Amino acid sequence: DTVSGRAQGVLGRLTRGLEAGDILLLHDRHSARTTTGSAVILEVLPPLLAAIAAAGLTPVTLRAAADRAARSP
Repeated sequence: DTVSGRAQGVLGRLTRGLEAGDILLLHDRHSARTTTGSAVILEVLPPLLAAIAAAGLTPVTLRAAADRAARSP
């Protein structure tokens, strides 16, 4: 999300092969810009969250994932 200003391309890279346990790193300050000048991540986030939900996954913070992994046998 720091190079391509094409929301669909960024979304495709983030969701391709997405599965439980994956970590998605998104930039909120230095992200690429769309042709209208907005941060591409602002256009990507709503459909990304919808794709995550459609896959039956639940987004969690990195800390929550690490805590869960530490408790797993």
